[in-house]
Amino acid sequence: MANKKAIILLRNMKKLTLLLVLIPVFFGQAQSVTVSTRVVPEPVVDSKYFLPVTIYTKKDSVINGYAKLLSDGRGMTFVKEKKGNVVTVDEWKLIMAKKIKKAEFKTDDKTLELEPVKRKGDMGAVVLLHKMFENEKLKLYMNVYDIHNIERKVTFFPLKPGENKASILSLNFKDQTKSMPDKVRKVFSSCPELQKKIKNKEYKNTLEDFTQILEYFDKECF
Repeated sequence: MANKKAIILLRNMKKLTLLLVLIPVFFGQAQSVTVSTRVVPEPVVDSKYFLPVTIYTKKDSVINGYAKLLSDGRGMTFVKEKKGNVVTVDEWKLIMAKKIKKAEFKTDDKTLELEPVKRKGDMGAVVLLHKMFENEKLKLYMNVYDIHNIERKVTFFPLKPGENKASILSLNFKDQTKSMPDKVRKVFSSCPELQKKIKNKEYKNTLEDFTQILEYFDKECF
C-alpha cells in the first residue's frame, strides 16, 4: 500500500502552479550579492518580494513574519512586519538555514515548505530545499531555483535513512527519445525490482516517467 504521507508534487503538473506563483519571490529581484564565499543581502529590497512565513527553529520556537530566501539558499532575510514599499537592511534580521527546522512560505491558501539539508560536496553548508517526495525509504529535495526549469533540466537531492548528507542527481530531460539514465538506479538501491525496470530501459528520459518511477517506488517497494 502506498504511504499516504508520500509527497509526489510532480505527479500532477497542475500542482506546479503553487511553485510557479512563488517564482517571483525567488527570482523577481536580485536580493543578494556574493563577496568571496559570503552572501551579502542588498541594502534595499521591494517589500513585495517578502512573503508571509512561519519559521520553526531548532530551539523549538515559532516565528511569524515576512521573509525572502537568500540566493544561495543558506538562509533568509526576515522582518516581523512590512512597513512600506521597501525593506531596508536596518529593518531585517538574517536567519541562517542551520538554525531552522522548517520554514513555510505562504501565498493565499498555498504553502511552500522548505527544510534545511546538507549536500555532498558542499563543504558542510546547510541550505533550504523544497521536499518533492517522501516515504520511509527516501526523501527527495530540489532547489526552488530549479522549479521554473523542471521539465527540461533539474537537480534533485536524494536523502536516505541513516545519511546525513543528500547526494546529487542531475537530470536533463531535453532528449526524451533516450531511456532514463542508469544513474537513477542508485537512488532506488533498496528496491531491486525497480532497479531492474530502469536497467531494462522501461522508462523514457522524461519528467513524466521519472514521476512514474517515484510512484512505483512508493507503492510497490517495501
